Amino acid sequence: MLKYLTFDNNDIATTKIALLIKTTAFNQSNLIQHYIQPLANTSIPKKDILALNLDYNDKGKAPVTHVKSILDVILPLCLKNGINTFTWQMVPFLRY
Repeated sequence: MLKYLTFDNNDIATTKIALLIKTTAFNQSNLIQHYIQPLANTSIPKKDILALNLDYNDKGKAPVTHVKSILDVILPLCLKNGINTFTWQMVPFLRY
């Protein structure tokens, strides 16, 4: 199931950047600490950022074919709302 978080704003229509985050790491306070605030410190407004969960397969991996099938669903919706920058966060490198 697709989940999302907005920051300093509840309107998805004003976001410009989508972060794809592994579902098991989809924690608002950690996202703010490790992604949102550092981006805000580089002058990217928090209201421009949308976090989307990314389900991994049964083996805990996200092969390209799996991610592509998810993007086939969310990409048209994001583009329709003006989101034109996507980044896939490699959560295993980030330990909480």
